[in-house]
Formats: sequence, structure tokens, C-alpha cells
Amino acid sequence: MRLPFIVAAVVLLLAPAAADARFTATAPDAGDGPPWAARAWIRPPEPGQGGESSRCLQIGQVAGDQLVRRFADGSVRPLGPRDRVVCGELRGSFTDAPLIVERYADSAAAPAELTRTVIAGVVRPGIVGVRVAVRGERPRPVRIQGSPRTFLAVLPGTVRRRDVQLRFRTARGRERIVDFTTGRVAGDGPFRPVSAGSTRSPLVLPDPTGAGPPLALTAYRIDGELCVEPGRRVAGETGSWSPEWGTFADAPTLVATSAPEEGDWQPAAPTPPSTNGCTDEYAERSAPYALVVRRVGPGLLAVAGVLRAGESGVALTGPAGEPVRVAIRGRLFLAAVRVTETLGERLTLTIARDGGRPLVSRVATGEQDLPQPVESAEVREGGRVVRVGWLGGFEPFVGVDVARRADGLRVTALQRHPPDFSPEGMSYVIEDIGIPKCADVELPDALVGVPVRPPRSRDVERPAAAERTCVRVRPDERIVLPPDGSDPGAQRSGSPPLSPFR
Repeated sequence: MRLPFIVAAVVLLLAPAAADARFTATAPDAGDGPPWAARAWIRPPEPGQGGESSRCLQIGQVAGDQLVRRFADGSVRPLGPRDRVVCGELRGSFTDAPLIVERYADSAAAPAELTRTVIAGVVRPGIVGVRVAVRGERPRPVRIQGSPRTFLAVLPGTVRRRDVQLRFRTARGRERIVDFTTGRVAGDGPFRPVSAGSTRSPLVLPDPTGAGPPLALTAYRIDGELCVEPGRRVAGETGSWSPEWGTFADAPTLVATSAPEEGDWQPAAPTPPSTNGCTDEYAERSAPYALVVRRVGPGLLAVAGVLRAGESGVALTGPAGEPVRVAIRGRLFLAAVRVTETLGERLTLTIARDGGRPLVSRVATGEQDLPQPVESAEVREGGRVVRVGWLGGFEPFVGVDVARRADGLRVTALQRHPPDFSPEGMSYVIEDIGIPKCADVELPDALVGVPVRPPRSRDVERPAAAERTCVRVRPDERIVLPPDGSDPGAQRSGSPPLSPFR
């Protein structure tokens, strides 16, 4: 249900910011340490955007009025208002509500010694009771506290996420069960069971940087599809390891929450198998099968996928043209690649095919400047300037390429796009949504009798030359983007500023 704007404005005034939010739930430590706390608050919709307010959640240990992470060496790391935060909706699917399931190590240098398993969430309206069931034990009740209504449980670190069930009791006496063993949510959502968990890791590789646990591949099936997910091997399991916070989330599960507020972590489901990492009989054969590229550490990517029938080998070339070791077992492959994630950086994946040409795919690991089809061109200022126009999206404009050809001058606009994969391993989907953009290209020599031809034309409305102010550029010049990643061309032409990629 869409909130009226006036109501949204009231929520905006009354809702606490993350930095001002108070503890909504507390729980004793599973050992002898300081107590733990959850902090939850309301995040209002963007002004003028409508939609529902969301709830945000953060967990840590108590130090006065702060949330912190404590380590065995005595160091204390405060959680800032955007650190390890997950936000979600209370009125959508049952697991859209904020939910965190994490395991903690007392020492970032010894991740195999997981000492705490912490579970927290903001409950939906109509929920009157929460119980945590650990495999082989009786379900234990957990208090719902504070506003927004929050629950928090701290268990020994030997409890794996796949051993946990969350049981939510409604006011009508019904029970909703979130089962991390199978990924099922009883009575809610199109969730499908998974047939194997993180203990099945057919491929393991050492960390080429020597700075962290080994890399590993989780493999499992879901509705007959083969899925893979790369991560770190910690305490005999594969998942997401954060040395900065000493936390681990094992994989896989189909219980997913809304996108995190900040960072690249998934507190309940690292890279839920929905788009990348799973085989699909309808996938295009011109692209690698079930490919997923995931950041597993600073400057380190895990590249994983599945081979089709008739594909017999994989070769990977790093950013500098160096060969990268690829581990293969059956149809599965895994590689660890050191990267800089700088502009224009790419990997090259070559898959051998029986009796045919190999499949060559290039994966952008850094931001990339991609050409956009110019829709209109107009010679101005005595032939010294060409005004070009096109329809783009939210990607920033960064320059033009100009080429002289036999049939005239060809001008191509360039926009800055993100890498092919997000840090957590999901592929970006970029759509041009019809934002009019333009640029005045200053030529070194005046055009005399030389036609200007867009790469290809469509029947679109030309930008109104007299009504627009276009960013001025020279051929092959690259614009230095503002620190916020916004589009200088769009700002100068009166369009709203654009969102940065990071």
C-alpha cells in the first residue's frame, strides 16, 4: 500500500536516524562476554518517491551506549550507522523483513574458531511469539522487545545456520517456520528446497594472496538445476567471511532478505541462487554457463561456473594477460584472480568446445566506458562544433569518440557503466530509460562539406538545440566525474543528478 505523501513526511520527521537509534533488544552472551544488542529503526521512503517505510537492523556487543565488535586481542571496533546494516519491508513476503544470521570468531586471524551464532530480526505485524529451534534440541522462546519490535538470540558458535529453524507464532495461533536447512518458509513465498548444503565443497583453492582462508565452491541442486556459489572455507564450511568484523555466513540457502543498506554482505543468504550461479536450459550458448564472479577479499575475485555438455576445458587470463590457474572437477570450475578493479580492467575466459571453436568471453572487473548510439547530429558554430544527442539512462556521460570514415564523420557517445558483476556476484542489468542527453563536440578542424553520421539512427525526437545547454568535450577526451559519480552532462542540461555506482 502506497503511503500518502503527508504521512511519509511525518514519518520522516519522527523516525530516528541510525546514529540516534536506541537498542531495541538485548541478550546475554553465550559465554562470559558482554551482552549483545540489536538496534532497529524506521527508514522512511525517499521524499516525493512514495512507497512504504522500511525497517533497518544492526547487531553487536554493548559498550556503554554503543554497538561494537570485541576481539580476543582486546581491540574494539565500533559499528557506525551504516556498518553491517540490513533493511527490509514488513508488508511483503515473510522473509522481506530484516533478518540477520551470523557466526562470529573472537579472532580475525583464526576464523576456524567460530564462537557465537547470533540471530536477530524485526517481526511483522501479527506476530506474537518467536522460538528458535536448533537441530536435536527443543525450541526455545525468544523475547520480542522494543519498537520496532525486535528479537535477538545468541547461541554457541557450533550452531550452524543450516541447523536453525525460526518459528513465528501469529495472533491466530498459526506458525510460520523459516527453515535454513532446506530454504523453505512454511506457508509463504515460492521458496524451493535445496538438496545439499555448504558441507559439499568439491573444489578448494588456496588464497593466492596468503591473507585469508582457502577459497571453495559450494555445489547443490534446486528443482533439478545445478547451482554453484564461491566463497571462503571456514570451519569446514563454505560461505562469506569478513575479517574486518570477524563474521561468517555459511551457504547456501534460499531464505533471502532485502538488499543490505551498505557494503556487499548478505546476512541471511549470500548470493541467493536466482540469476547467477545456476544452470538454465534457456541460457544463451554464446555466454558461459552459470557463471558467477564474486569479490572474496580486497583485490581478489572468485570466478566459478558450470560447463555444458560438449565443453571440455577452461582457460582464464588475468588483467595483465597472465594465465590463471583454474580448478576443474567434472562440470564445475573455480579460479581465484587478483585484480585492481580499476577502470577498463577485464578478464578473458576461454572455454574449449568439442569439435568447434572455443567460447571466448570477456568479463569487466572494473568500471567500463561503453558506447551509446547517437540519435541526432547537428553541425554548429561554423563547422567547429558538432552537437550530438542520444537517449540514455542513469549512467554518467564521460566523453565521445570521433572517427573519420569514407562516408563522413562518425561520433559515438560514451557512458560509464559498472563492472559486469556486483561485489556479491550478481550481474548488473542496465536499461536506458529515455533520458535526453547531449554533448557539444569541439573539433580541431572545421568541417567543410563532410557529413556527420550517427552510428545508427532511430525515429526519436531530436534534442531541442535552442533549449538545451550541452556539456562541451573534445574528441577522445574523458571527463573526470565528480566524487559522487554523478553525470556532469545531465546536471548541466538541467536533468536531476544521477546516482553513483558505489
